[in-house]
Amino acid sequence: MLFFLCLLSLTLSFVLTPAVIGLSWHIGAVDVPCDGRRMHHQSIPRAGGIAIYTAFLISCLVGDFLTHELVCILCGGGLMLLVGLADDIFCLGAWVKFFFQSSAALACVLGVGTRSVPETVCAVFWVLALTNAHNFIDGLDGLFSGCAAIEGGALFLIFAIEGRLQNGTPAILLALACLGFRYFNRYPAETFAGDCGSATVGFLLGMLSLPLFDVMLPSLEGLSPLFLFAYPLSDLATAVLRRV
Repeated sequence: MLFFLCLLSLTLSFVLTPAVIGLSWHIGAVDVPCDGRRMHHQSIPRAGGIAIYTAFLISCLVGDFLTHELVCILCGGGLMLLVGLADDIFCLGAWVKFFFQSSAALACVLGVGTRSVPETVCAVFWVLALTNAHNFIDGLDGLFSGCAAIEGGALFLIFAIEGRLQNGTPAILLALACLGFRYFNRYPAETFAGDCGSATVGFLLGMLSLPLFDVMLPSLEGLSPLFLFAYPLSDLATAVLRRV
């Protein structure tokens, strides 16, 4: 069953992406190289996240393993998709995006389980950090989709080794959805994931990785999320310092 779901997620993402590319041009979700931060020299559609999230969502629904926690995560991801798509089309302000990101993260963290106030704050901060870290790396061809696919696959392996396959299954489905999209995102990129993809996938990875913090932090196992997401987090930190 898991193999079928993995194949479904990969295939759906691969099949849906060309249609989403056409939709992106139609609705104006296009990345125009109008400043020095762009690495490309021509306009590229940037709503590929629609294909990634749709493939992930359908695979989860077909798998019939929905839990209360996963429903919360999917709803939060759906909200992030809508906010990101609005930004891809209309270029929302940074504080508007941050408001919706914070609201979605807080609602989902509270929805997936009971935590103390300090734990809730740390969890929300973690989800927001991964959301924006993955958003920042969606600029080079294949970079975001490749990183997300590797991270989702590694997250699945960690949960599988721990015997928590139910936690790991959504991660591998998300990884394969990113991998199917990457065929069109590799150099020379035909499309970008856009905010609706990078922020949404970062949000989903942040939420799906929260159970890894349920062990004592002094152990290496408790620090595994920091190692797993070291690249996007370090890139986020250097990008913020560089822009400042």
